[in-house]
Amino acid sequence: MSIDVLVVRPPQIIEEPSSYRVSGYHIAITTLLQKVGLESRYFNADFLRKPSPFQYAPVNIYKKFIEKPEKIKVDFFNEKNKKWRNFRRIFENYNPKSLLILPKDVYSVNSSIFLARLSKKINPNIKIGIAEYPSKYFYKIFLNNGIDFVVVNDLLYTIPLAFKGIIKNKNLNKVPNIVYKKDRKFIFTKKIIATKNLDFIPIPDRELVIERKYYPPSSLGNILVSVGCIYNCKFCPLAGSRFLLRSPKNIVKEIKDVYEKYGTRDFSFEAASINLNRRWLVELCQEIKREKLKILWSAYANAIGIDETLAKLMRECGCWKLGIGFESGSQRILKKMSKPLRVEDSFKAVNILKKNKIFVYGSFIAGYPGEEINDLLSTIKLIRGLKPDVFRINLLVPKPGTPLFNLRKDKNFWEYSSSKVKIKGVNEKTLRELWDDLYPLSVLQEKILFRKYFLDASILYLKMSEYIRYFLNLICNK
Repeated sequence: MSIDVLVVRPPQIIEEPSSYRVSGYHIAITTLLQKVGLESRYFNADFLRKPSPFQYAPVNIYKKFIEKPEKIKVDFFNEKNKKWRNFRRIFENYNPKSLLILPKDVYSVNSSIFLARLSKKINPNIKIGIAEYPSKYFYKIFLNNGIDFVVVNDLLYTIPLAFKGIIKNKNLNKVPNIVYKKDRKFIFTKKIIATKNLDFIPIPDRELVIERKYYPPSSLGNILVSVGCIYNCKFCPLAGSRFLLRSPKNIVKEIKDVYEKYGTRDFSFEAASINLNRRWLVELCQEIKREKLKILWSAYANAIGIDETLAKLMRECGCWKLGIGFESGSQRILKKMSKPLRVEDSFKAVNILKKNKIFVYGSFIAGYPGEEINDLLSTIKLIRGLKPDVFRINLLVPKPGTPLFNLRKDKNFWEYSSSKVKIKGVNEKTLRELWDDLYPLSVLQEKILFRKYFLDASILYLKMSEYIRYFLNLICNK
């Protein structure tokens, strides 16, 4: 078999629960490639064909990484590693003419480079492109390490154009919104922003997912609902980016498609924040109710604007969990972050959500520039006061594209082990030990949360019906 484009999400050294899901954004891109006449497939290199109702980030691997990071890196960046052997198997089976790499975050930079080098080793003539954050900020690194071009703007419009041109052997200089290398020079092509809304995207075809039958139903339930954000938080790569929404009817049409084809009942809406546009969210909830869809869904949200009416409506149409970035318990630090949130808003939002039986996943940041011991203590006090069902404290890693990026002295910041932050009154070692203890705890909390929701009869019924169908399909297809 030979295909035109193999779309790959590179594997991560430290996996997350989301590592085992099919990205709604990625499968939308793969479908767009297929729509323009390019035979395409999507492969998540983290997924190792292990049928299981739930898959979690391996805490034991994380602990080993903390203790012996270099050993874990050596083991991971080795062609004999099971993930790279699995990728080679897929690559050789599908024999792609071109490769599109879609890294998840800055932590996938090195694995993207390794993936490109391995692909060139198997097929020296293959053309490789890379897109998604943070590709445009690392274009020099990528173009010096086996990747042929980097998509830097309007991905949904540019990617199909770029790969159609490559397959037809057209010059890269005719493709807009990319950067490539020629005669040791980095050449940027003309910038064109063509995407005005997201409704031009066809219903993503999950049949394009390689080894799709092994994915649990909920792993196919990621739905792209928006891109970009209206806020300008200084630590966030999405700050000030173009905010585009899909229409509620278009979203529900995709939900019904996945619901009927794969028996998925548990969905995850991909958005920086699901409630940035209240009217749109109300319309989405009403559309779900109108179609009488008995589903569960989760999303990220902003604590601002969550009220009793909205929370009740969301719960009625299946919302069971919201991830909220509270970031800090210090109003001074929130102001420094340009985060338009008051600490009292956080308490109000959590109380309303808990009252309506919506689980809360709280995210916090430690180590913001100017943070002192009292600010950190305020954050810990906030966590104790909110009592979120799951929480995670992340040490700040300034990312490219954010105002904080230039403050970074350590340029190898995309490695987990290189995150060095300072809080006045707390030495670096103590802060690192705090984070090393809390990260495995947050993963453990996620496991406890999944057990918790089985106590809810409505959730239990939907999850059981989903997985009974899943395992029956596996048995019948053997």
